Amino acid sequence: MQQRSSYRAAGASLAAWSLALLGAACAPGVEGAGDAQTDRSGLREVEAPMVLVAEVVRREMVQRLTTTAVVESELEVAVVPRSMGETVEVLAEEGDAVAAGDVLARLDDREERLARDEARIAVTDAQQSAARLDVATEEARSRLLAAESSLGQAKRDYERDLSLAASGEGRFASVSAKALEGSKLSLERAEQDKAQAALAVERSILEATAARTAVERAEVALARAEVALAERSVRAPFAGRVARRDLRVGQQTSAGAAAFVLTDLDALRAVFYRPQRELGAFLGAGDAGAANGDGQGLELEATCDAWPGARFRGHIQRVSPTVDSASGSFRVTASLEPSATEGAARLLPGLLVRLSLVTDRRPEALTVPKRAVQREGEQAFVWAVRDGLVQKVSVLEGYADDESVEVSPLGDALLAAGERVITVGTRDLESGAPVRIAETGADDQQVR
Repeated sequence: MQQRSSYRAAGASLAAWSLALLGAACAPGVEGAGDAQTDRSGLREVEAPMVLVAEVVRREMVQRLTTTAVVESELEVAVVPRSMGETVEVLAEEGDAVAAGDVLARLDDREERLARDEARIAVTDAQQSAARLDVATEEARSRLLAAESSLGQAKRDYERDLSLAASGEGRFASVSAKALEGSKLSLERAEQDKAQAALAVERSILEATAARTAVERAEVALARAEVALAERSVRAPFAGRVARRDLRVGQQTSAGAAAFVLTDLDALRAVFYRPQRELGAFLGAGDAGAANGDGQGLELEATCDAWPGARFRGHIQRVSPTVDSASGSFRVTASLEPSATEGAARLLPGLLVRLSLVTDRRPEALTVPKRAVQREGEQAFVWAVRDGLVQKVSVLEGYADDESVEVSPLGDALLAAGERVITVGTRDLESGAPVRIAETGADDQQVR
């Protein structure tokens, strides 16, 4: 009984202490009575919510298309030896820079060298034969001239004897018939000699012509032998770098097997495909359209994981004039600058790049931060702060980037550059309600 009485006494003391504290907290004018403000009727006033705002800005907005592609070299070929044989020397390794025509490797060419030397000898023989026949032709022409001279003299002698025989005057005026016959025979013999000399000239000319043809034939054979010898050397078809070497000393080359892969690291491109609905944005976007200054050249920029932060310029090189009926897409080829706009970064064939293309520009777009745009179903709107009160403005969204979005007021709604829209603190707002604008740099969590 004594213990129960002590419990009751302790409970009464605790209740009295609690009532004292409650009275002190409710007493007017006592410090620490609470932060809530009350009006004369005893009802608590609701504080205006605190919000963060941003200005509506007019600036350029662009429409971008993004895609990925693999960097290719415009000039990349597999160098295949033109003849089969044993490799005796390799002169280029992977990564080496080579000029057009440089020898990359040599095959065994002993037989080809012998064939070339033999062809050279044949050319020399043919040229000497042609020279001898040219001399023979000149000699035949000389004999023809002598025969023509003898024929002329025989004609004059015969005409003189014939004239004397006809005159019949003087002691020696008459010419015997035998002498006249001899003179005529000499004339006929001179005519035959001339005809034979003329035939000899024609024969010499034909033989000389055949000799010149033989020279040409021998020269062709020499050229063929030199080509066969040259094909024993594997040469670079253009200036570039050796991307791969598949040939080793002692290896036998085979038909169609690549010995090297040569690439041009300065002529780079990226090939990608776009859906047919975007065809209008790419029409006239190739080199010809850009060069004509028609404003349709698309700006292109490439980035890659191999070079974080590096940006590479490019342009649309050509657009396929046809659409693939199976996929509904068209092929686009873009030319890429090998070096970055800043720094030492460089693109290489085989790298995966992200391409960003600017297809349209709006220089005076009305923009707000993305955080300012709210949605109810399919309708977008922003909260504008005017004279301390909020107003709901329905908008239509346009082009966007990482931070901002283009907006256009709908219906009778108005929104002008320089106005302020709420970015943080839009929960439970109503048009016409007052708000407090937090100072710049306020914590978002604190505003919420």
